[in-house]
Amino acid sequence: MFTSVDVIKSIAGIYRFAKDGVLRLENCEVDLDGSQEVENKPIHIKNISLRNCKVSLKNVDLCSEGLADGKCLDLQNCQAVLLQNCTFTCKNSGTDKSPYPKRQHSSCCVYALNSEVEMRDCKLFAPGLEGRGCIAEKSKLQISNSTFQGTNNSAVWAKFASLVYLKGVHIEDCGGYGAIYCTNGASISVESCEQEANPRGCGVFVLHEQSRVNLNNSSFNRNKWSGFGCRWSGGGVITNCSYDSNGQGAWAIRKSTIKDVIRENNKVTNDFTDEEMKNVAFLFVDPLNTAVVERGLTSRGLSVERARELVDGERRMREATRYDAKFLYSKEGGRKLDK
Repeated sequence: MFTSVDVIKSIAGIYRFAKDGVLRLENCEVDLDGSQEVENKPIHIKNISLRNCKVSLKNVDLCSEGLADGKCLDLQNCQAVLLQNCTFTCKNSGTDKSPYPKRQHSSCCVYALNSEVEMRDCKLFAPGLEGRGCIAEKSKLQISNSTFQGTNNSAVWAKFASLVYLKGVHIEDCGGYGAIYCTNGASISVESCEQEANPRGCGVFVLHEQSRVNLNNSSFNRNKWSGFGCRWSGGGVITNCSYDSNGQGAWAIRKSTIKDVIRENNKVTNDFTDEEMKNVAFLFVDPLNTAVVERGLTSRGLSVERARELVDGERRMREATRYDAKFLYSKEGGRKLDK
């Protein structure tokens, strides 16, 4: 049940209106600057949910723990939200282990639903099982000069027509299918960011319903799978980026989505650090494999002629990065591809 108050301007006010460690407020103003507190101590609470609220949090250290699917900050229909120089730590676990959990089954630092949020100079941690950094659902989220570290699942997840902008963001040791995860018609733009060391997935993963990413002047390194993964009508533009020491190679682009992925002026080094993956096919079907077999491509809007152009370009790109594609075979004949 949500409670309405006029304004909360202190940490004491957070605790005053919380019930059993959970705060739910609507139609009010939350204007909190930790630097104005006599003692700016971390706020320990299970969950904060704000609906139709005006929100400004500055210099606040917020830790959420003790509630399955709990969130440090759950924003619903909140506009012009400002989060500046804050630290968010979500130790709650999520109960849905699938890559497409329902909203109520997600634990994370910040969840934005039908909201507009600007985040500056913040630090986010989510060590709880399946914990995420930020989730945007039908929302606009701008994050600059911030750090995501040790989120058990994705650092940033955009879904359902959300627009997310990352600039000067550092992402490290964050898991999930993609440390940066774009699904269900969302868009993510990444500018001058560093992502590294997803222990169980890709650096960036885009899929479903024409989801799109725009990556520029950024690096995606040392991921368990690939630096960039795309499937199921995903796509994007990747320019001036670098990919180093990714276990399953820089690119994992599936089937017909290769026509919707533009790559220009990117640098790939030390590809395929996973020794096992040097001898077996991609976890995701490789575009070379798909194009050579030439099955089902026209039904996906890709002509055989265009497929051949793409495969030739892919081969040249791989040769330029000194990658030996000996493991790629056609599904039918087992024929080894010529380099």
